[in-house]
Amino acid sequence: MTCSNRNDSRPNLDLVTEWKAFELINSEKSGSGPEAAKLIDAAGGVFLTPELARNAINPGPALTIEGLLQVIKKAGEIRCLSFVDEKYADELSNCYSKNAAAMFKINWELASTTARAVLQSLSFLGPEPVPRRLLRDVLDHHLECLSDELLDQAIGELADKLFLIELDEDSDPRLNRPISACVRKTIDAPGNLSEIVARAVVAEMARAADESDVHAYEQLEKILPHAELLVSYETIKTEHAIDLANYLCIHNWKRERFRVAEKHGRKAAEITRKHFQPGHPRIATSQSNLGEVLRNLGKLEEARELLRAALESDEKNYEPGHPIIAIRQSVLALVLQDLGAFEEARILLRKALESDERTFDPGHPKIATRQLNLAAVLHDLGELEEARDLAKQAYRSFLAKLGPEHPYTEIAKRNWESI
Repeated sequence: MTCSNRNDSRPNLDLVTEWKAFELINSEKSGSGPEAAKLIDAAGGVFLTPELARNAINPGPALTIEGLLQVIKKAGEIRCLSFVDEKYADELSNCYSKNAAAMFKINWELASTTARAVLQSLSFLGPEPVPRRLLRDVLDHHLECLSDELLDQAIGELADKLFLIELDEDSDPRLNRPISACVRKTIDAPGNLSEIVARAVVAEMARAADESDVHAYEQLEKILPHAELLVSYETIKTEHAIDLANYLCIHNWKRERFRVAEKHGRKAAEITRKHFQPGHPRIATSQSNLGEVLRNLGKLEEARELLRAALESDEKNYEPGHPIIAIRQSVLALVLQDLGAFEEARILLRKALESDERTFDPGHPKIATRQLNLAAVLHDLGELEEARDLAKQAYRSFLAKLGPEHPYTEIAKRNWESI
């Protein structure tokens, strides 16, 4: 077996040439010469990974040469899969493509039921590491009695024995694109698995809108590439696409990646306009999220028009004093403040604060947010005593609910101390 591009150093896709196989067979650690020779004969045109061949030549309790021969026989003659060549030509040479397909075909037969379920779930996500909590959410919907120990064993099997996945510094698994393609193209997945994966990612990204979730700010960073991949699929359900685009907008806005947030905000607005009638609450939500981002980008006039439209729509769809109306009032007020319309901004913020005080318990982050925003407007109007008192209340609420290191707590403290 020979192959060009011998200097390519992609992990887990090195080739076992004949001379290397015989070197392994004749090594001091291997006492399986005649049996291992059968493995080379059976491999024929198959490129095995060094790890897989080494495990076979130095068999442990889980994998013997005879067992691997049976797997190869069961899998049949393994040829390079054309879709791997075509789709990943820029990443793999033909030899490496053949190796990826061969490695997958053989190791799939060796994998346990749980390991196969993990592999199929990962194939619907991106090539970046997948947090185990997300993977667990997916698997809980189509595997019964899945314990944390069983999941850990399956991931360890795929990473350490079958070499089909890699683990990052947090021990979260990732599946490279060629192997992911092999899984999706050659293995029949449960009919609703793609929907299960989408729902799980939406549920994770919904944490972006939960002000009380103190861990979402950092933990969602690992979910972003998977959410971005799903929202790009034409086959994804409209409701999932809208939710993901909006949550991506919100999270990137919180991380002050405003250009990225704008891209996702406009995507959400485009989808909602296309699929819903004018005045639908979904349209108003996307308008409001995008308007808030545009404010940070200094596009104040466009932001104001979007936010006025969202407020007018929600005032028709909800009863007076509804929490959604309070959100729209507050966001529009911030834009009006930036445009110098302080009186109108104050009126809207007082209405929003009164509404939230009827809806939420004292000290809730929603109330604290309104207090902080109103304090800023009052400061601009020269009403410093009330502004200072509101900012102090907001800071104490954020400190108690979110902790001292949360961005909202730090902002509230700076604003209070600056008045």
